[in-house]
Amino acid sequence: MLLTEKYLVQRYLVHQMVSIGIVLWFLDRRQISQTSVNRSPNLNLSSTLLPTTLVTSCNLTTISTKVLHNNKAGLLTVDWIQIELSRKLNRWFSQSCKSLTPSLCLVDVAVYQVVYKSLKSKHAKYIIQCLWKKTSDIPVYFVDVGCGNGLLVYILLSEGFNGVGVDCRTRAIWNIYPAFVRQHLTETTLDAECCPGFPNATWLIGNHSDELTPWLPILAARSGPSCRIFVLPCCPFGLYGKYNSFLHTTPEIETRCDSNTSADEQSRYRLYLAYLRGLFRVCGLSSEIDVLRIPSTKRICLVGRNLLSTDQTLRLLRITDAVAHEKQAATVPFFVARNNHEPILNCTRVPGDIKHAVCNMIFAKLLELEPDLKHLKSKGLFVSSTGFIKTVDGRWWKPGGHLALNQVAMVLEREQLESMKSQHGGLQTLLRNHHQAFQVVRGFVQIRWLPEKMAKISNVVNDSITQRQSSKQSVESNKRKTKPCWLLHHHPDGCPYPSDNCDFLHD
Repeated sequence: MLLTEKYLVQRYLVHQMVSIGIVLWFLDRRQISQTSVNRSPNLNLSSTLLPTTLVTSCNLTTISTKVLHNNKAGLLTVDWIQIELSRKLNRWFSQSCKSLTPSLCLVDVAVYQVVYKSLKSKHAKYIIQCLWKKTSDIPVYFVDVGCGNGLLVYILLSEGFNGVGVDCRTRAIWNIYPAFVRQHLTETTLDAECCPGFPNATWLIGNHSDELTPWLPILAARSGPSCRIFVLPCCPFGLYGKYNSFLHTTPEIETRCDSNTSADEQSRYRLYLAYLRGLFRVCGLSSEIDVLRIPSTKRICLVGRNLLSTDQTLRLLRITDAVAHEKQAATVPFFVARNNHEPILNCTRVPGDIKHAVCNMIFAKLLELEPDLKHLKSKGLFVSSTGFIKTVDGRWWKPGGHLALNQVAMVLEREQLESMKSQHGGLQTLLRNHHQAFQVVRGFVQIRWLPEKMAKISNVVNDSITQRQSSKQSVESNKRKTKPCWLLHHHPDGCPYPSDNCDFLHD
């Protein structure tokens, strides 16, 4: 094949193979040439059939002929085509075509298929079970620590895995599950500091297990060398109380920050993950990270499948040292297990007569105060000199003023404040629970209404933008309302909004 150095070749394409030979297609910007190569011991390629430039399937590239053949880059030089391609094609052409003996030529194919299907249905299941028993590892036995509603336990048991779920409190949904699930759900208070582990467990699962999360790798190590761990952390806890990035470290913890990021720039959650990974290493487990596809902001899970050390005695000694190290820095030097009866502490259990009395006293005090007339007028509302605003239906409505939280507390009696504090809440929690009557903005309490919303309703015009807004409002007004409007029944002037524009029910 006669080619000069200026003719550059990148790739040849075998486009079609036929019984008499092959067809080679060479692509060029200006022309497409083809030739048929017969089955002959001697292969002759005419230089006229090779254009000056060949293209790949993606782009046009010119490559120097001095570049040697490189399989990784997919480059073909002129020398390679002249020597290697010619030799390989000639060897392929010289091979004789031998007919192969077809399969199942001595038996009836239809009868064979019937017999084969019958044997497979009879024996395949038993053989597979025997092979599984022979080649499988230790049978899987999981322990879902802090199983909550028990959904994961139900799914794993239904899929054929054996295990249990433990939690400090029974959930009502447990009684809905089938009997084979209920008998694997256990209510127990787990003292992680004293727990010897779970000798039969091959997997410990911690799905939002809160204060038990940092103890899970320790419990896995105590359970034995065959126990692995899956943790989906949520609320950050240390071994003894809430997680603190300044206090909670482990002797073997890696750098808790990325190489290009300072500790101050790291999120608390990322630092907590680094702390947990340090505990994994102390317990002799290699921590792997994955991001689950779940509807949650806490989607990063830690998996410990591989052992860093097979010396079980050494693992337990290192765990003892790490626990003692953290215990010295802890404010409460013992593990606090969660109570099986978790009280509701958000002021919802405050006696009803106290709640009503507090709301009425605060509401009456706010009505006595004068509103910010300048602010109301800046919103485009019609305001009287006495502090009343004009509603859409022509009524005069008194918005009242606002009080700081400490001033509101001075209005209430001591017994009322103590009753709210006993619920681990307080005045602000109670006010937020009564959001239909009050709103707290920047530490100030006021009657719940929005001047912007009132102005928007009052200044309706018949342009296209307002029509779309009105259409949206009509859709919102058609939403089902079940909670009565507090202002309608307690404010002397009623609710400032028409029933269609109010978020609550006007009966």
